[in-house]
Amino acid sequence: MTLFDCAILQSRATPNTTIQSMRFVICLRPRKTFKEADRQKQAELERTQEV
Repeated sequence: MTLFDCAILQSRATPNTTIQSMRFVICLRPRKTFKEADRQKQAELERTQEV
């Protein structure tokens, strides 16, 4: 399980801390993947809202 997965799991429990966790994870990534990570974050949030 990656740090990103951990952040996603946290997001299901508490939406507010999610975004903070996500940002923390994104900060650990190279700047190059920032936009990609942001897109993944958005997709995950949309998916959790559907459920």
